[in-house]
Parts: sequence; C-alpha cells; structure tokens
Amino acid sequence: LTVRSIDIAGKMSVDSNEHSFTTKKVGAPTNLIASQITETSTVLTWTAPTDATSVKDYGIYSKNVLLATSTGTGTTYKLTGLTPETIYSLTVRSIDNAGKMSVDSNEHSFTTKKVGAPTNLIASQITETSAVLTWTAPTDATSVKDYGIYSNNILLATSVGTGTTYKLTG
Repeated sequence: LTVRSIDIAGKMSVDSNEHSFTTKKVGAPTNLIASQITETSTVLTWTAPTDATSVKDYGIYSKNVLLATSTGTGTTYKLTGLTPETIYSLTVRSIDNAGKMSVDSNEHSFTTKKVGAPTNLIASQITETSAVLTWTAPTDATSVKDYGIYSNNILLATSVGTGTTYKLTG
C-alpha cells in the first residue's frame, strides 16, 4: 500500500513509501467433542481460537456440507434433526465479521443411538372385538412421535402421539 496527500484543490502528492503486510487468518476452533447423544441430537462443544476477536459465528460441517450455523461466539451448540443409528463425522469452522472462514477444527465422530423399544406391553379390557393396549415408553424416547401396533410383523394400527395406551378395535 501507499498513501498520497490531497490538497484542497484536489492535487495529489507523490506516493509515500510502499508497505506490504498480510492479514491474519481466521483462527480455527479446537477440541470439538459431542456429548448428550440421543437418537436425533447431540450437544457439540469446542474451544474458541486463541485470537477470537474477529469471530462472529461458527459453521458446523459434515464432510464439507454445512449442517448448521451457531450464531454468536458461544462454543456450545445443540445439533438436532439427526438420524438414529447413524455415524456422523463433524468439524467446526470459525466465521469472521467479513464472512471469511477458518480451516476445519479437529474431526469428531460419534454414532446416534437406536430408537428405543417400548416394554411391558399388556392387553386389558379384552372383548370379542377390542382390547386396550398399554406399554412403557422407551427410557430415552426423545425421537418417538408415534407407535406402530403389529401382529406377526403386519401393521394393524398406528397410535398417533407419544401416549402409551391404545384401544385396538376390529
């Protein structure tokens, strides 16, 4: 770069001395880990770069595909919408105020949990054409949205919602 003086008439001086410099890279996060892993979510935690003054956000990536953006300078993010029983390998990148990104953090891999199975199924109030089914929800039922009622691997009915009682008719 050089600098020139400009007078009130708009006339310019010759160039000052030339000075070159290189801007700093956006620092990369480190120590990425996943905890509180469920069927469909995990909590990610990382360490901010040493010089994090320009960091505005963090991008969460899986094999160079952006999964989510953690807005702000916090170093914890709950990632949701994951698929049960799936291996994920994630990295985090710092994003500065100009939108420039750091290189990837360390890669961290984990496997989401299986969808838990209901237990303690019992039938009560049995008649010629109906029965009331009751069961216990899985211990970690965070991803359960409905229950399927089966007989010999054939779906008979769907109990909509997370309730654990269903009146089976017909």
